[in-house]
Amino acid sequence: MTHIKEFSNGLKLVHQDANRRVAHCCVLIKVGTRDENNGEEGFAHFTEHALFKGTKHRKTYHILNRLDEVGGELNAYTTKEYTCIHASFLHEYYERAIELFYDVLFHSSFPAKEIDREKEVILDELMGYEDNPTEAIFDEFDEVIFPNHELGRNILGTKESIQQANSHSLLAFVAKHYHPNRMIISSSGNIPIAKIENLVNKYFGNIDSKSLELNRQAPELSSLPSIIKPRPISQNHCILGWRGYPVNHPKGHTLDLISNYLGGNSLNAKLYVEIREKKGLAYNIESSLTSFSDSAMFNIYYATEPKNNEKIVQLIHKEIHRLKNHAFGTNQLAKIKRQIEGQLTISLDYQESLMNHNGKELLYADTIEPVDEIFERIRNLKSIDIMDVANEIFNSNAMALLSYVPSEKE
Repeated sequence: MTHIKEFSNGLKLVHQDANRRVAHCCVLIKVGTRDENNGEEGFAHFTEHALFKGTKHRKTYHILNRLDEVGGELNAYTTKEYTCIHASFLHEYYERAIELFYDVLFHSSFPAKEIDREKEVILDELMGYEDNPTEAIFDEFDEVIFPNHELGRNILGTKESIQQANSHSLLAFVAKHYHPNRMIISSSGNIPIAKIENLVNKYFGNIDSKSLELNRQAPELSSLPSIIKPRPISQNHCILGWRGYPVNHPKGHTLDLISNYLGGNSLNAKLYVEIREKKGLAYNIESSLTSFSDSAMFNIYYATEPKNNEKIVQLIHKEIHRLKNHAFGTNQLAKIKRQIEGQLTISLDYQESLMNHNGKELLYADTIEPVDEIFERIRNLKSIDIMDVANEIFNSNAMALLSYVPSEKE
């Protein structure tokens, strides 16, 4: 059973009953890359790192050891729209995890020496991304599809902004954004709902919410460019992209189905079969849909030898043309629906995935749509619905392209 509670300070809790010894819990904070001011590029991510570098009560070692010594795991990540710290542990250590979240979120001290040391780690991470075309091209493509907008920023920030960050600036960033009314606690485990509500209230309930509402501006729908960049690489790396639907859009699941059909996480994805299995033109080709609160992007990525590039582009457009102009047969449509339903069911069978799903649903929609209702909407999709979305999204005049090509040898 799923339980939802909102506390008087705006903090929200969602808990999923699970009769298992391992429990999972996370805190989602509604602040990400798009909420950084000029000069704060990368601060959301830097803050996520710095939370574990010392509090008023603990040094770094004691933070990391708090769950580790009982076999638990503690980690965190940053996205364009939220930050998450999460833990997995034996369910008898719920209070240990909740108290640790409370300590790092509201009492982190950001010691100057630790911050300077962590700068080097993040700068090294940034250079590592730049040296890897498979990762760098996705970061740069964000800039292509969301030009001059916060969603186009690299989550890691820039070398200049990271070098200028210090304890004072990170503390100011936390003071502005880290408040209970911007937080969701999502949990999955074997603990009575009354007990976890009491624990959350004990540590989080008396903290006032002082943060202002986020002032997020949707990106303008400007024309999308085609960019080709020489790099010291041996393969072509390419992304084709279109703007998609934001989170909770009524057509979102249809586009999810299209993405899964074209290049999703399955060996029978259409582009994988046609381009890798049948013709051997690329080792990897995939599609993905990344949705935000007010916008989204649909990508197709591949890497190949330069001589194969034109053939692959033609095959991609051939499959897109087919989606736009030829309806799926009854059996084929049923097969595609069964596949995405099975994948989602298996994903949510993992309690950690279910915890993340519930937290993000509450973060974006203030409610959690029952999985059965999601499946029902997928089952009710018709071929004409898929064709309509394909024609709406895959407009050749609204396609962006970023391609890394091997630079000419001297």
